[in-house]
This record gives sequence, C-alpha cells and structure tokens, in this order.
Amino acid sequence: MRNHVIRLATLAAATVPVLLVTGVGQATAADAAGAVGGRDRIKVAIQADSDGATCQVLIGGSIVTTINVPPNQQWFQVYSAEPGTQQVAVTCGGVFIFNTQVNVDKPNAFLDAIDNSLEGIGSSQLSTDRTRR
Repeated sequence: MRNHVIRLATLAAATVPVLLVTGVGQATAADAAGAVGGRDRIKVAIQADSDGATCQVLIGGSIVTTINVPPNQQWFQVYSAEPGTQQVAVTCGGVFIFNTQVNVDKPNAFLDAIDNSLEGIGSSQLSTDRTRR
C-alpha cells in the first residue's frame, strides 16, 4: 500500500502539471488532480485537502465518475480510452481544478505482456505504460 501511495503522489506531483483554484466553499488550494495517458487507458488521480472533496472526472467532455475523496486522501482510477488526444478534466465543488489534454497510445499486446511480467515480479514501476505505474 505504501508503494501505491508513493507512486500516486509521484504521478500527481511530479509528472502532471496541476491547476489549483481557491475559493470559499469550493475547491481549495490543497485539492489537486492529475492525469496521464497510456495504451488504451487514462489514469486520473485526485488528492483531497483536509475537508475532503466531491469531484467529477470528465473525459472528452462527458462525466465518467463522481467520487467522494475522504479528507487528506488520494484516489485514482484507470479508464479505457480511444487512442489519440483526449481532454481530461476534474471538478471539485463545481470548480475545475484540472483541465488538460493527454495522449493515449494505441494498444500493444507485446508491451502489455512485458508489463504483466514486470508486475508479476513486483517491478510495476518499470512498466512501459505510464498508467500501470
């Protein structure tokens, strides 16, 4: 679990630019989100502040999930997506905290087999697909 948290923190903080919005009764500066594209997938991560957050994830302009993230917790989900450029947005408390485009790669069964092997030996951080890290 600790490795999962470290990987999620790395995803949210280091690999994806984050747009933060402040406001009373809305998303606060501590609410953050990020997204990364992979092969046929998009991984979205949300970090809630001390008040928690009710957030919606939008891919291609459509709401795919509404999630209640507990206070000071991280949440992530991987979604299937068509190859190409996809618009990904996250709103918390009705305020956009993240809105960007990610590149989704075409499927590759050979690389997926390599990634499955890496996960099997506990080395998923070496995965060739960013959404599997």
